[in-house]
Amino acid sequence: MRKTWQTAEILLCTFHFLQNIWRWLLNIKHGIHCDERQILMNLVRKLVYAKTEAELITEYSHFEKQTLIPTFLIIGFAEKNGLCVLKMQRT
Repeated sequence: MRKTWQTAEILLCTFHFLQNIWRWLLNIKHGIHCDERQILMNLVRKLVYAKTEAELITEYSHFEKQTLIPTFLIIGFAEKNGLCVLKMQRT
């Protein structure tokens, strides 16, 4: 898709977003230790399932403070058309 629509923004449903995060965490080339994967996944789930904007901001603050998070994993969020959009990228 990226080759055909280079400027398109790819959106995933909650299930596929979390599935993508989990697969990323499992990929050994990212160097995430087995014991840390579930911890990081639980942090991401808290972001995804936050019920209010205040809860999301609080959870994101906790997420940023975690020492387990590798420097190449950045998750940001922004409001877009009334939806919260979470993004993951490698630096």
